[in-house]
Amino acid sequence: MSTNARSSIPVMLKSAAVALAATVLLHGPAAADEHVIGGEEYRQNCIACHGVGGRGNGPLSKFLNVEVPDLTKMAEREDGIFPFGYAVQVIDGRADIGAHGDRTMPVWGDRFKASIGGPPAEQAAAEQMVRGRILELINYLVAIQQPGGEPLLDMGTPQTATSPQQGRGEGQREPQ
Repeated sequence: MSTNARSSIPVMLKSAAVALAATVLLHGPAAADEHVIGGEEYRQNCIACHGVGGRGNGPLSKFLNVEVPDLTKMAEREDGIFPFGYAVQVIDGRADIGAHGDRTMPVWGDRFKASIGGPPAEQAAAEQMVRGRILELINYLVAIQQPGGEPLLDMGTPQTATSPQQGRGEGQREPQ
């Protein structure tokens, strides 16, 4: 590869990053019918309860004994920071999150793993696939956050399962 070709790679990557950022900013929050990583996973597994736009108004929500949370406000409820670690734990559902309350949402970690199947020797790979599916959903949830606070995602601050509880009044619902 020539020196000129090598020196143009960082410029091309920077241009691609700027184009991607501009696309995201110009189009704003994603709707359920847009092509966003995790959108298909959301449509297959979440839309029935959380609704097309993630606002908790899916067709099954009226039959549930709990209020289905508005997923577009997850970052807003946390002072503009998307609760990444907490959201992963809630979606996975296999870890006990006492602060989350009763488990009315499906345990997606178990469901995703069961859908993969395979012999015990391949369970580590299956677990990675489960995590990938959960991270796709997280990507989608970040994409549908409504503007109101920046940044939406802070990867530098570890979040715990109980951090979203701090500062909440009694009776407020948690994101599911």
